[in-house]
Amino acid sequence: EKSFRIFKNSMGIDNIKTKWVLFELGLVYKKEGALEKAKEVFEDCLINYTKQYGKDNINIAKILKNLGEIYFLKEDLENAEYYLKKALRIYENGYA
Repeated sequence: EKSFRIFKNSMGIDNIKTKWVLFELGLVYKKEGALEKAKEVFEDCLINYTKQYGKDNINIAKILKNLGEIYFLKEDLENAEYYLKKALRIYENGYA
């Protein structure tokens, strides 16, 4: 986490590499079971990636899928379904 802050400060949050590192950090948190941290990271990713790519991009679908999985693991099935359906819609539409 400290390494990411240093990286972000040197590269800037709008840098594509920073966004990729942030996404990977979310995956690490999810794998470790730090679901609340992972959720926060993916919510940040969603905001940052949407600014750059729009709402129907494959990267957005990946973030939404991860948010859906996190909510599923937290047994919040309503939100899990919401995010997974949004991701599926992008995948089915062939994404931009």
